Amino acid sequence: MATPLAQRLFGLRLHEEVADNVEYVVERLRAASPERRRPVIVGQVTDRITDAHYLFETNDLHHLPVVSGRHVVGIVSTTDLLRFYSNGAALDPEEAYLQDIMTPQPEVIEKAAPIQKLIGILAHSSFRCLPVLDTDGELWDIVTTRDLVRFLELVYR
Repeated sequence: MATPLAQRLFGLRLHEEVADNVEYVVERLRAASPERRRPVIVGQVTDRITDAHYLFETNDLHHLPVVSGRHVVGIVSTTDLLRFYSNGAALDPEEAYLQDIMTPQPEVIEKAAPIQKLIGILAHSSFRCLPVLDTDGELWDIVTTRDLVRFLELVYR
């Protein structure tokens, strides 16, 4: 087995065997954090912006997958909310819906995808989270750039 790049460059050594897929990242994060064990909080296209605002505040969220059934159709971030409110709220937040501010058809990743693909997408994109899909194409979880840093902390401590 070749010496991991992090060990060669920084002297860091893995403290566990690391599987090479997104599912492993999420499962490792879930094992380390009680909050990660709860179901993913989602919105529907017909939810009001005020409902999303409430979810962001009460659940310490930064990204909200928007689903139809269990299929991802969009994503709303705190940046989207800030943009909505900073535009002078041309629409009343009580009368505006997630479909009005969401990014439709966001990029997604399958849980069986290699970690390198996850890292590459998040490192070279303008967004900071990826919905993770199961083998049926349904939302399974989301992974953020913050999650990747936490994962690195877990396996390199």
